[in-house]
Amino acid sequence: MERDYLFGLGIDLVKQSLDHEEDFAVWLRCALSEGDLGKQFPSLCQRLAEVACSWRQRFDPPLWARLARDKCSTLIKEAREAVPVIDFVIRHLGELGEAHGQVTIVDLCSGLGFLGMFLSELLPPERVHVCLLLDQAWPLKGENQPSEYSPGRRGRTRLNWDHIYQLAWPIPLVTRRCDLKLPSTHAQILSRLLEPAPGPVFLLGIHLCGVLSIRAIETFNRGPKCVGFVLKPCCLPSMHYARQQVSWTLGSHTFAAAEVCCWGRYRQNRWTGPVKATLGPRFRCWAEHLHRGIPWTSKAISRVELVEGHYQDTYLFAWRPYSTEPPLPLVATPEVGSGVLWFRMCVAHFRRRPSMI
Repeated sequence: MERDYLFGLGIDLVKQSLDHEEDFAVWLRCALSEGDLGKQFPSLCQRLAEVACSWRQRFDPPLWARLARDKCSTLIKEAREAVPVIDFVIRHLGELGEAHGQVTIVDLCSGLGFLGMFLSELLPPERVHVCLLLDQAWPLKGENQPSEYSPGRRGRTRLNWDHIYQLAWPIPLVTRRCDLKLPSTHAQILSRLLEPAPGPVFLLGIHLCGVLSIRAIETFNRGPKCVGFVLKPCCLPSMHYARQQVSWTLGSHTFAAAEVCCWGRYRQNRWTGPVKATLGPRFRCWAEHLHRGIPWTSKAISRVELVEGHYQDTYLFAWRPYSTEPPLPLVATPEVGSGVLWFRMCVAHFRRRPSMI
């Protein structure tokens, strides 16, 4: 039964029938399975809908209302983006031997943590040590807990973590506040999260904007114990890097920022910049450069259309054998032009701040 058919009958399941569990389940299942995603991953879309329905039954009404705000639009968007990632983790977790130890999941730029929450419900708890949720919007340990999306220092959003720490998750969820744009944070992730991990590590990044995608690939390329990697790039890098004639080196692949950068930004949730429909070729060039920057043969680049006609539909997948040794030298990736100056400024800035991880 299609969602449009239900709406055509005048059944507004969001506004009128949320008190009926069966109606809500039908509506959510249709929303998650809409389009090509439901055709490629029908059973997994069904499972995610079942998990979300179980949250609606288990969670306190105020907590569920916060997660399902705006007619579940954020929940649906996050769940749909997570489907190909979860499918990858489930398939490759089955290929790992238990002798390697428990797996650690690292979710880069986690936001509210929907990906980790779904994985905690779907993966076998005995096989996973922890799901680490990394985002600069999480409060630091010891800070006063924000009530909702409250402004922190310098007006930055601080996420409420009640749904993480006040609920019993099958697999532990742990937040870490960190700014992934800083190379110093990248070094801390390697030394404090990846190296101490008890077994293989899956590094996952959904909706990573600009240079955050580069930082994610750098972490996977140099990270000890990393076996699985999924990246869904988002916005293109800003023109700042092109004006400074920056070049990036990932593995043995180097490319110029001028090839992929774009002017434009969001202001109060409104896009100011080129018509988005014209950015498709440049975004595909960006994704191809990122893909070539992963120096492993077991990798793939795949397009999964989540929104009809939208160009940000690319996922990068990589898989390599488990090893406790760093696969590449632990040195900073050179950035030509002002990149070296940028690197030094980031390091100096970090040294003036307390540890975040």
